[in-house]
Amino acid sequence: LSRGAAVWAPVALCIVSRRHAPLCFKAVLLAVHTLARASLKQPLSLSLETALSHLALAVPLPPPGGPAVRFVLHPELTAPPRAAAEPAAEPESGADDSPLALHVRAPSSSELPSSDYSAASLLDRLRPPQLLHILQVLALEWQLVLVSDDDERRVGAAELFLQWLYPLAWTQAYVPTVPDGPWLDLLKAPFPYIIGLTSRQLGQLPTPLPERLCVLRLGGDSALTGARGVWSVSGPASPLPPLPPRENGALLSSLSRLCRTAGSLKHALASDAGSPASAAARGVDEGARLAFVHFFASLLRDLPRAREAGAAAAASAGRVSRTASERPRKRKGSPTRSPERGATTRCLHGAKCPAERRARVSPTMTTRATPPSARSAVSSTGTHSPSERRSACSPAAEAHTSRVSRPTSWCSSQSTSVPYAPSRRESY
Repeated sequence: LSRGAAVWAPVALCIVSRRHAPLCFKAVLLAVHTLARASLKQPLSLSLETALSHLALAVPLPPPGGPAVRFVLHPELTAPPRAAAEPAAEPESGADDSPLALHVRAPSSSELPSSDYSAASLLDRLRPPQLLHILQVLALEWQLVLVSDDDERRVGAAELFLQWLYPLAWTQAYVPTVPDGPWLDLLKAPFPYIIGLTSRQLGQLPTPLPERLCVLRLGGDSALTGARGVWSVSGPASPLPPLPPRENGALLSSLSRLCRTAGSLKHALASDAGSPASAAARGVDEGARLAFVHFFASLLRDLPRAREAGAAAAASAGRVSRTASERPRKRKGSPTRSPERGATTRCLHGAKCPAERRARVSPTMTTRATPPSARSAVSSTGTHSPSERRSACSPAAEAHTSRVSRPTSWCSSQSTSVPYAPSRRESY
C-alpha cells in the first residue's frame, strides 16, 4: 500500500424497496454487474455511481393500476443483461444499438395479484393433488422448503404459491435463497417459514424432520440430454385435515384442465425484461389464479356469519358474567350496617338468630330510636345486661350464648347501633 499498489476488494450491491418486483430488480442488478465488468476494459462514458443515483432518485414509482414505467439505466447498455452461467445471445444483423429500456408495473388493488413468473412450468411438472397439498400446507401456516440448484426456479415457484394464496397473505418468514453459514439455523426454527435450499444444503435439514415440514424438490432439467428432473413432494408427517368435497373436487377439475393445456406449451418460468409472455401462457396464468380464488371464496363463504355468531356469543357471555358479578352475595353471619350511625354489628348466631333476621328483613327497625325501656337496661358502663341479651335471642340459642366468652355485638331487634364494651367484672 505504501508503494501505491492497486488493492481489489469485493463489492456487494443489493436493492431494498417497499415494492415487490423481483424480475425488474434482478435485471437491474445484472445490468450493474455487466457495466462493472465492462468498465475493467475501458472507462465508461457515464460512471456507475451516476447510473445508480439515477435509478434511486430519478426513476418514479409506477402508479397502482397505471401504465408501466420504462427507464434506461445506462446509455452503453444495449443487450439484455444475463447471468454469467447463461449463454450470450448472438447479435442479430441490423440490430438496433439503442439503450436497453427496462420496465416495471404495479397492479391496482382491484385486480387479482399477478406475477412475472409463468404458472405453466409448475402446472406441467406437478400434479394437481401435489399443488393442492402445498397450498394447504401454506394456508395452515406450516413450514415449506423448496430445493433446487436453480435460484430462479426456487424464487419463481415461491412467488407463484404466494400469489395463489389470495385473498390470504403470507406474513411469516420468507427466504427463497439462504446463503451458507449461520443462516441455515433458520431450518430449526419453530415458526412457519418458506425457505429455499440447494441440493448441497439439503443435508442441513434437522433430523428427524419436524412434523409440520413439507419438502418440495424442483428437479433440474438436463440441457444436454433433454431429460426432465424429478419433481416430488414429501411430508409433512402430521396428517392434513380433509378439505370439503365440493371445493376439493372443483379445484382439482380446474387444475387438471390447466395442466393438460400447460403440457402443450413451450414455456419458461420467467421471461426477460421487456419480452411479454405468449397469449396461451397468459391464459394459463389467469385460469390458475381464478381457480384458486374461487376455491378460497367458496371455502370462506360462511366466515362473515361465523364471525357475527361468535361476536354475539361473546357479548351474551359478557352480559351474563356482569349480571352475576353485580348480584349481591349473602353469607352466613354477614354484617349489617346501620343507616343511622354507620356502626356495623354482627350476631354470634349468624342467620339462626331471629332478631338479626328480622333486622335484615326490616331495615326500618334498625333506624328507630331506643325506647326508654331498653335504655333503662343499659348499665353505667354503656353495656346491656345479660338478661336483655338472652331475651333477644331464641331459647335454643341461650345455651350457645352462655358458652361464648366474648360477644361482638347485640341481638336486639330494636336497636343495633350500640357497641359492646365489656366490664371489668366479666372474665375472658
